[in-house]
This record gives sequence, C-alpha cells and structure tokens, in this order.
Amino acid sequence: MPRVSAEHLAHRRRLILDAAIRCFAREGIQGTTMQHVFAESGISPGGVYRYFPSKDDLIVAIAGGVAGRITRFVEVDSAATDKRPISIEDELQRLFALFDSVEEDDDHRRVAIAVWAESLHHQAVATVITGAIDDLTASVAARLALLQESSGLPADVDARAAAQVLVAVLPGYLLQRIWFPRLDTTAFTLAAERLVGARTVTTVASHSVSAAVADSM
Repeated sequence: MPRVSAEHLAHRRRLILDAAIRCFAREGIQGTTMQHVFAESGISPGGVYRYFPSKDDLIVAIAGGVAGRITRFVEVDSAATDKRPISIEDELQRLFALFDSVEEDDDHRRVAIAVWAESLHHQAVATVITGAIDDLTASVAARLALLQESSGLPADVDARAAAQVLVAVLPGYLLQRIWFPRLDTTAFTLAAERLVGARTVTTVASHSVSAAVADSM
C-alpha cells in the first residue's frame, strides 16, 4: 500500500478545516453538525474523523488557527528592528491592520467572533484564545511603554491597561464589519485614531500645564 505523504495529510486537514469554517459561518457553531462538514468537504465521515474525532476538536483547531495568526503577527512585530511607535494613533492603526490581515474575509470574521463567544463556555477554546490575546496585549503594552519614554503617552497611564483598552476595540470593529458590510473602514479607523489621539494630546497638554504651574510655585 503506498505511503501517504505529510503534505497530503496536511492538505486534507486544511480542506476539512476550510469546510468547517464555511459551515460555522453559514450555520453558526451550534447549528453545524458533522454531517454538514462531511457534505461541505466532500470527504467521507471516516476520512473526517481520522483528523477530527468530534466537532469539539474542529472548534479547538479553528480557534488555534485564529490564535496562531495573531501570534505570528506578534512574533514578526517583536523581531522588527525598530519597534518604537510614533504615536498612540499609530499603534491603533497597526492593530486595525492586524485584524484586517488575519481575518481577511467575511467567513473568517464571522467565525472569529463565534469562536470568541464559544470561549465563554469552552475551556480549551478559552485557553487558546486568551493566550494569544494576552501575548498581543503584552506586545502593545511594551510599545506603549516605549511611547511613554518619548512623552507620547502620559507617564501615569498604566501601559498594560491602555493596551487592554486598545485591544478591546478590535472585536467591536469586526462586529461592525459583519453587521454593516458597507462600513467605511477607512473612516472608522481614522475616527478611532482621532478620538484616541485627541484624548492623549489633551491629557499630555494638561500634564504639561500642571507641571509648569507646579514649577512656578
């Protein structure tokens, strides 16, 4: 009997996952059955079960794919020669670009949201997703700490908490893109940058004035 190559096995696994993503996007995670996946993939039940013994295994694998795309972004960013952000608006723009690149179509956006919801009552999914989000938040916090060094962010702002706020904008951004297919993503991103930037500039100016008053007393 001919030996099956690793490339063939990986290809079959990818076909099944892609089919499951389409099913989850169309039917919802709870509404999808393994029969849907068999039909969508064109692979027999035995062939699917060889890779994924249950729907839970498919969910965890897809969650791993979402988390993996985020983690790869963090790794590439960490390896960059110059990580220093220009401004907090620049950092927010970077995060929007991240999600536009890792969730590149409507099916992936829908499934990403569904997987996040699944993490509320599925511990294995929660572990995978929160691990990736924690890594992303830590990366953003490190960049914001660098921004504080150049007075682009007030020194008394908790960089970790600020990073959590910026990362928290992203699920809402994805939902807006799903709910409103004609969303002007450029205007949305610009408005978010301006709102965050305006607040930062105001706060920095306020701190500067306070410091000047204190020095004159």
